[in-house]
Amino acid sequence: MAKHARKPPSSAHRWGGRDACTASIQAQDLFTGGNTGSDASRMGTTGHQMCAEMLLNPAIDPQSYLGRTMMFWVHPESDSSGEDWREHFGPGRSDPNLEFIGEHTVDQELIDLCMMHVDYVRERLALTGGTLYVEQSVPIDHITGEQDATGSCDVAIVYGSTIEVIDLKLGRMPVVAYDVVTPAHTDIITGTVVPEVVEPNDQLAMYASGMIRMVESWFDNVILTISQPPLKSISQWSGTVAQLTDTTDRLYARAKECDTDPVFRPSASNCHFCRASGYCAAQTEMVVSTALEGF
Repeated sequence: MAKHARKPPSSAHRWGGRDACTASIQAQDLFTGGNTGSDASRMGTTGHQMCAEMLLNPAIDPQSYLGRTMMFWVHPESDSSGEDWREHFGPGRSDPNLEFIGEHTVDQELIDLCMMHVDYVRERLALTGGTLYVEQSVPIDHITGEQDATGSCDVAIVYGSTIEVIDLKLGRMPVVAYDVVTPAHTDIITGTVVPEVVEPNDQLAMYASGMIRMVESWFDNVILTISQPPLKSISQWSGTVAQLTDTTDRLYARAKECDTDPVFRPSASNCHFCRASGYCAAQTEMVVSTALEGF
């Protein structure tokens, strides 16, 4: 049976990155519950649902979403949570114990942003003639070490010996499909320009690895894409399965470190979305140390 991972792909950079804070997983265990999300996260979830529905059913009129409301709920007795369209709730149609914690109503801007993403995916599907997977649950336990752990891949297209993963981002903070390991630079001896060295985005690498394991087929090539409509941006990494495996091997090693030898590595990016932020001694020490450097 699939289950939510303690080391999810969405926070892979924090717990599994090259400068990961592997202690953040256990630190966050003290701060479970109480997170009702934000307006931005609810908008993102609503947009993801719209895109998934339209990709699975091309007959849907995008304008039919205008004014519809996504309801977000928790179930206090089971500690479960979720979301669904408002019209799916009502007398005799929902658990009376549900507690609604937020909502998001679709406006024209969100429809336009979603259509940019949907159109891009449809173009890729038409160009490649591949098999489309939408909101596909993929195994990630071979990376996180958690039995039956899964992640949800927004979009995957499989064709020939290539697997393509497309992840939707509806925020306005730029996200790219790769991480720069070594910036481009000029060799001080030869004077030649050395191109930058990049590796795949940790989150997308986990999805791609999970898709490969789920499909159980041979692949040579991987394409990872971040589709970010608010910035009109398409960021892409392409490489071999061997290069992908280099990244997932590092994530696997970091996942083991999370469990057996966790290390605090506070940084602006690691602490930003960590639930323990503001209550972490290592973070406080870093802030104080940085402040004292100015004296």
